[in-house]
Amino acid sequence: MKKPLTIFLSVALGVLTAAAQKPFPRGTMVVLPVQDTNLSGEACWRDPNIIGVNLRTTWRASESTEGNFKWDQFDQGISLAEANNKFVVLSITAVRPPPWVTSVVKTWTNSLSKTCPYPWDSNLQSFWGSLIQAMGQRYDGMSVVRGVDMWVGGTGGAIGDGTGIDCVFAPSATDCDALDAIAGGGQNSGNTLWSNACKALCMLYANAFPKTPCFLHPGPNYLNLDPQSMSDITTWWLNLRVNSDSLFNNGFNANLPHFKRKLGYTPWPNTTLNIASINGGMFQTKGPIGSSLMQGQTLAQVFQNVYNIIAVQIYPTDPATDPGEQTIISFNKSVDL
Repeated sequence: MKKPLTIFLSVALGVLTAAAQKPFPRGTMVVLPVQDTNLSGEACWRDPNIIGVNLRTTWRASESTEGNFKWDQFDQGISLAEANNKFVVLSITAVRPPPWVTSVVKTWTNSLSKTCPYPWDSNLQSFWGSLIQAMGQRYDGMSVVRGVDMWVGGTGGAIGDGTGIDCVFAPSATDCDALDAIAGGGQNSGNTLWSNACKALCMLYANAFPKTPCFLHPGPNYLNLDPQSMSDITTWWLNLRVNSDSLFNNGFNANLPHFKRKLGYTPWPNTTLNIASINGGMFQTKGPIGSSLMQGQTLAQVFQNVYNIIAVQIYPTDPATDPGEQTIISFNKSVDL
């Protein structure tokens, strides 16, 4: 039976006393394709300079029917990581939910034509919570699993194939008006609606993964209050389990992050938080070296912009670019590997 459209908080949004026991991911990683069909054949397993791997899948692939979980992608990747002395970071996105979800939960579409299920819907939070709880029960106790990239209510960004986890939701004034109308509380009420939903989804991860660092990907969630709204959520998240969780960004290149004269420092993208204050942060390059997304930048040029980040995800073909492998070795040494 469909439940009322309300903010559903399964737990109080307070500070958790339990802290993640595992160390943050550290060193150069490779981000593999979503639901990788060539998982065992990827070159990263044979490269001793690749320390970790990001394994990615979708809700549709993980739970095509309610309550029947399929962990093949993660299980195979973890076996390969253990055999090749690497760690993994896990990621499931909800921007492509299975039909049994979309038959019950409405879909949000923003001005970028990106979609996701309504994150404030109580059915969505219940369904997603069951998946994340099962995921935590299976993987939180594994030392090889060193991080989880969270989906907490975003549509993903303007680029890519719609499999993102970044907290883009209402990136235009028109989107904000539409969200306010759904919230029904007047100006900026949509920001409250989405922010509370985001926090509730974050809590699902924090409770399912008490030992594993979880990563929030700040994005333009509500343009009318950008970037203050995302900064508030990010600050709340970092204070929830102090020094146990961190932030993720998949737009890393030679020009991002960058210094902002108005602030007098370099902020974490889509927030006002000083990047120097973020412990255990993780970057992913915007695209493969040689692609149009990277605008001719070499891996060496990109890594000159790394700031105090201790883990960077690159693409499978990047180590073979010049001077890819040497750049990876230098970065690993810089983070004490």
